[in-house]
Amino acid sequence: MGTSNKLAVVAVGGNALIRDKDHESIPDQSREAAITTHHIADMIAAGWNVVITHGTGP
Repeated sequence: MGTSNKLAVVAVGGNALIRDKDHESIPDQSREAAITTHHIADMIAAGWNVVITHGTGP
């Protein structure tokens, strides 16, 4: 990790990976996870410290 003071906590749970009611399958969720990881990688490249956790639901 770098010396940045910027910190983001990213919670990625099941609902975060379901785009809509027509895209709930495991392959759909896998695609959404791939997209999410690219955004997280961009944040890290921009100097953010990132903590990734599972969703915040019950």
